[in-house]
Amino acid sequence: MTTISTSGGEFEFAVYAPYNSSPDEPVGGRINVGVDTALWFRADRDSDNVRLVQLIRPQGQWINDRERERAANGWSLDSNSVSPWYGTNDLGAPRPIRDLTPNITPQLRDWIKQSGVQTLSGAGSRRGKGYQRAWIVDTPRHMAARVGELVQVRLVTIAVDVQHSAYLGGVEWGFNLSEAGVVTVASAKLAFKVNPAGDYLQALDNWNQQAGNTSLVLPA
Repeated sequence: MTTISTSGGEFEFAVYAPYNSSPDEPVGGRINVGVDTALWFRADRDSDNVRLVQLIRPQGQWINDRERERAANGWSLDSNSVSPWYGTNDLGAPRPIRDLTPNITPQLRDWIKQSGVQTLSGAGSRRGKGYQRAWIVDTPRHMAARVGELVQVRLVTIAVDVQHSAYLGGVEWGFNLSEAGVVTVASAKLAFKVNPAGDYLQALDNWNQQAGNTSLVLPA
């Protein structure tokens, strides 16, 4: 398992597996490619509510027009509801795991069964030595890839201490498709230790400016 520390806690990739719908497809063939991810975050500071926000920089496709319109140099908040928290509905409640596509890797399928996690995301908390980790389960896909083209998709998952309106760092991850049709996961790495900045911060601000969205408190 890959673990990455920030100034406010630790991310742990419990599952990080490449997905290819048709590994033997010839050049020119259309394939569905991506990565299956189960990601934990453990906060180091006391908080009653730690949530995860996600940004995405896709290649050639967006969830919807609203996501495209709020992009900052390709980065956009990854949500198909008006809630900023990953994997939640308009009210901010976690979506059930059954919303996942049935086409997932054995690694993720086994982890879901073994972990008992039933939603696409969950809030964390910490009181002294006792803690509950926040999590996301994600299966980003490039649905219209062709063997022979290069594809690169990146995501950044950000931990937020909602109780204290503080950011706890973020990690970058994603997947690549080679011209030979081989899917690999990108090296997961630290995106920032504390506060988002640059395109990341602009993408969050763009979310806040979009009518109807539930706003995030941004760092000064």
